[in-house]
Amino acid sequence: MNPDGVVPTLVDGDDVFTQSLAIIEYLEETHPEPAFLPRAPADRAYVRSVALQVACDIHPIDNLRVLKYLKHELKVPEEAKNAWYRHWVESGFASGKAARER
Repeated sequence: MNPDGVVPTLVDGDDVFTQSLAIIEYLEETHPEPAFLPRAPADRAYVRSVALQVACDIHPIDNLRVLKYLKHELKVPEEAKNAWYRHWVESGFASGKAARER
């Protein structure tokens, strides 16, 4: 149903949503119980920051298309590909955690 074929799709009547964060926000606004996000504004902002960290910083360079390209086109060995993936995931989450702990 999604023209990109790589992210989830939500169809609600005539409306079609194709991005995870847009879907979560839509469901939160149209079906508030049970809540997807915490009630406290600071906690909601933190959850959004983690989701955006994944969506904007981690996922674009660690998605399946990138990993397949590394393996099949650049012939990166599996161990090196996995090290690439771990590096970007760990550094992405580390910066988000550091910001929260300040």
